[in-house]
Amino acid sequence: MTLLLTLMACSVDAELVELDVDGVERSYYLHVPEGLPAGAPVILAFHGGGGKGDHTGRTMVRFTGLNELADERGFVAVYPSSLGGNWNDGRGVSSSDDLAYADALLDDVLARTGADPERVFTTGMSNGGFFSMALACQRADRLAGAAAVGSTQSADLACDPVRHLPVMLIAGTEDPLVPYGGGEVASDRGTALSAEATIEGWRERQGCAEEPATSDWPDAVDDGTSVHEERSCAGTPEEVRLLEVRGGGHTWPGGSQYLPRLIIGRVSEELDATDEIVGWFLDR
Repeated sequence: MTLLLTLMACSVDAELVELDVDGVERSYYLHVPEGLPAGAPVILAFHGGGGKGDHTGRTMVRFTGLNELADERGFVAVYPSSLGGNWNDGRGVSSSDDLAYADALLDDVLARTGADPERVFTTGMSNGGFFSMALACQRADRLAGAAAVGSTQSADLACDPVRHLPVMLIAGTEDPLVPYGGGEVASDRGTALSAEATIEGWRERQGCAEEPATSDWPDAVDDGTSVHEERSCAGTPEEVRLLEVRGGGHTWPGGSQYLPRLIIGRVSEELDATDEIVGWFLDR
């Protein structure tokens, strides 16, 4: 079983951009709101594993709804595409040089749009979330923040960021594919740290010495899920957040039930992951 989202093909309000990376043909989708001035932020949205073809980034357009928020709040939305449907996130699920691809993609996006190189953010779901954590570890000099959904961090990933940056994790406690408590990912897709170990690693790297502030969000709907938040180094460039979606599955909160609950678990309506991530990024 693949870890994510084979969605129906659909038209997307984003330009397909072809890219040569060290002789390898790559691509991504780009959405630039009409009239967007130079110096705008950039949000990269990395898809989950399991897609087919070389233009898999398009799945995240509909999955996240980022285009609508890009138009409302004024940022460049970028949807990268992997080779063979998977990102090289440290778990051995791909051998492609995705760090070189990310560098080339960012250079191309910034040249095309005149966006702010100091306000580049990354997010992703599942394999894309793992890869966003890998970028935070290995390309911190090019990022202003990272948020991962439906993932934690590869247990085999060397993480030595060259600078501090804010990091957020949104993870479901009942995820049947990427275990919240860590261990083997479904379908022999490597070993994941637990959500708590992932966050604790970032707390240590960021120098967050005090215990995290915790809170339980008030219930918005009766859907069998709830949100528990842990926040460290709040309001600083080193901020680390964990949104523990209790009862949540391998899903994008506020998104679609893209596969049956028996396979991926429950979608929480207690928060909208897209709104939460974008607001947190743009408030930096």
